[in-house]
Amino acid sequence: MMLHLRFEGLSYELERERLQLKAGWSDTAVKRKLSGFFRISFDRFDSYHIQRRPNRDAYVPSDLLNA
Repeated sequence: MMLHLRFEGLSYELERERLQLKAGWSDTAVKRKLSGFFRISFDRFDSYHIQRRPNRDAYVPSDLLNA
């Protein structure tokens, strides 16, 4: 599974294994792992919405797109 993320004006593609996410991951689990990966507060991802794709990839658009 690949996670596509827009964060602070940059695009990232992170493999599930790199974030140590297990199968059946919740939105909260993804946001916690992302906050640890970027070393920022968990609440920075509050406004982010996770979109899951049929191919099991996930897309996390910038919080600006969700405003």
